[in-house]
Amino acid sequence: MKTVGLLFTFLLVVDAAVLQGQVPRRAVSDEQIVAQGQRVGSETYVEIYQHGVTLDLPFLKIMESLYKQVETVTGVQLDTATLGPKVHVYVSEAIDVSHVWRGYHHPSDPRAIIFLNPRVYVGAMSGTNAMHIHELTHLFT
Repeated sequence: MKTVGLLFTFLLVVDAAVLQGQVPRRAVSDEQIVAQGQRVGSETYVEIYQHGVTLDLPFLKIMESLYKQVETVTGVQLDTATLGPKVHVYVSEAIDVSHVWRGYHHPSDPRAIIFLNPRVYVGAMSGTNAMHIHELTHLFT
């Protein structure tokens, strides 16, 4: 029985090592996306940027409206003294998992930057995905 357990553990380790080699690593960093992103439009509270994708300008109106809604619902204003006057939203084909600048390390280098993958953008435009709201809310809370 102990041999079966050891064999099972060995196979799990081998599988993990093989799968790790197959998991694609992002070739483009958040810093590169910011440097290479093309600004599509700007409003009072939000600017949107595209990186390897093409955005429609109505997305800016969606994000601007959501900014005001998040502010109203949470009762919290964006800390513009720390984060800056506008939220910068980057939609990039290089993003698999949508996130804020620096992810979980955001408090150590706070910036009002959100990275969205194209699926989230399409879902935001069609009203079938709310991840853009989730990421925006991180900046307020």
